[in-house]
Amino acid sequence: MVRDAVRAGVGAARLPVSLVSHDLAAGKPVVTQDTGFGKFVPTGQGLLAYSTMEEAVDALARVNRDYAAHGAAARRVAAAHFGAGPVLGRLLADAGLG
Repeated sequence: MVRDAVRAGVGAARLPVSLVSHDLAAGKPVVTQDTGFGKFVPTGQGLLAYSTMEEAVDALARVNRDYAAHGAAARRVAAAHFGAGPVLGRLLADAGLG
């Protein structure tokens, strides 16, 4: 069933950052194609990346096994990496104003 969902495109599309951050902030785990974002944002809980069909199936199964924990982790990832404080802090620092 999970493999069929991946083949149908559920969770397999490359999503814009705004949609991913919105889902994470809402406490919804995100499983998406690995485009290298793991260099900047932690993955493995709440935000899971995959490169192959097998990795996608595994990531969806992991989320299904403990949705509550992945949901809480998703919210933490959003707050730490996409929240106004961290984003504006980095922006101001990069502009030499922080």
